[in-house]
Amino acid sequence: MIIPCYQSELTLAQVVHELHSEFQQNGLVKFEILMVLDGPTDGTKDIATKLASQFSECRIIELSRNFGQHAAIYAGIYSSKHGLIVTMDDDGQHPPSAIPALFTALSPEVDIVYGVSPEEEHGVLRSFASRQFKIALFRVLGIRNARDISAVRLFRKSLLNNVDLRQLSVGVIDVALHWNTNRIVTIPLQMSKRYQGRSNYNFRSLVRFAIQMLVSFSIKPLKFALFLGVLTFCFSSVLTIHYLYQYFTGKVEVAGFTTLTILIATLSSIQLITLGILGEYLGSIHQRSMGKPLFNIKES
Repeated sequence: MIIPCYQSELTLAQVVHELHSEFQQNGLVKFEILMVLDGPTDGTKDIATKLASQFSECRIIELSRNFGQHAAIYAGIYSSKHGLIVTMDDDGQHPPSAIPALFTALSPEVDIVYGVSPEEEHGVLRSFASRQFKIALFRVLGIRNARDISAVRLFRKSLLNNVDLRQLSVGVIDVALHWNTNRIVTIPLQMSKRYQGRSNYNFRSLVRFAIQMLVSFSIKPLKFALFLGVLTFCFSSVLTIHYLYQYFTGKVEVAGFTTLTILIATLSSIQLITLGILGEYLGSIHQRSMGKPLFNIKES
């Protein structure tokens, strides 16, 4: 069990107590609850320390700074001792009572089980926009069942055996999991109301997330740049023929001015777009060449 923990001093204890009780009630004796401290600045670490001393199955993994939710999950996977992994958030929205249903849905023919809420979780407008945004993004990345992706997951750790988790500079766990399997099922999961606080995701972070994902895991922006360049070239060719006709028929009052302006503006914009996309790719390659890790576990 992996719980990324950030600013959750008011919710973490209840989440862990419910999880521990759920595991024991269902006869799961070999389990661990990994609380990955992702650079919290409140009292989350103190709460986690108390829980680790109270339950022998609880372990703390402390990152040296805030790396983000998915980086914290990768750190938990890297440190996990078991072959089956469940992930849940630390805010209490994901009910621990759903864990038995996740394991029931797992079979030799299934590698990943997602718990998906049939209802909106954050209000109709926000949830719809966020969900459609993620669906579009994951479909661009080639994930067919993008609609069913959720933060509640049960998956086999062996799916990531050939992935060097420490060498990833960016990444989302769902993309890495989908690299190696399409044997995925979903179960309905009724989300609970958040115990305290509000989501840390906003429009700005979602846009940054999308750019990072597209640059890191897809070459489609490059293909789009090429398509845009060809389309603009065709448009410019038609425009050139049009103004040549205007010129030879004597209908151009200021010869060359309009044509030159349009061509310069069009070609300059295409150059800027292409250079921007290439710059993002070069930046991503540069990060990997530096060996910049996705996470770093703080030494005790």
